[in-house]
Amino acid sequence: MLIQANILVVDDSATTRKLLQLLFDDTYSIYYRMNVTAVSSLQEALVQIANTKFDLIITDLPLKDTDGFSTFRAIKKAASDVPVMILSGLDDQGTIYKSISSGAVNYAVKGLCDSQMLLRHVLIELTRDRYNKQLLPVAE
Repeated sequence: MLIQANILVVDDSATTRKLLQLLFDDTYSIYYRMNVTAVSSLQEALVQIANTKFDLIITDLPLKDTDGFSTFRAIKKAASDVPVMILSGLDDQGTIYKSISSGAVNYAVKGLCDSQMLLRHVLIELTRDRYNKQLLPVAE
């Protein structure tokens, strides 16, 4: 069963946005076809969240119009039922712990997580969320 997954990428780095779009657009999966919307600011993200149903949001923490953890809080408030994964260059245990304990489903550090590992984390989160929402039958 092929499932459409809408993913919002929020990152102020044009390179990161493009790399993630290429990774998800080019991914062949027998389970998912990923549609990616990529934006560079929190304000753009909030507009997209208000107008589109996303299955997963991947965000950096510091953006051009917001700083650090307030990015995650604003996105999670606007999309409380959507899993949010953080992909950031911030590599300190306090930020990682705070993010996960506040509801982020995953935290990957740019430069320490290769594309295949990131893709695996995304597929796991999409599948977990679908099962949790009982959209997929339970395998026997």
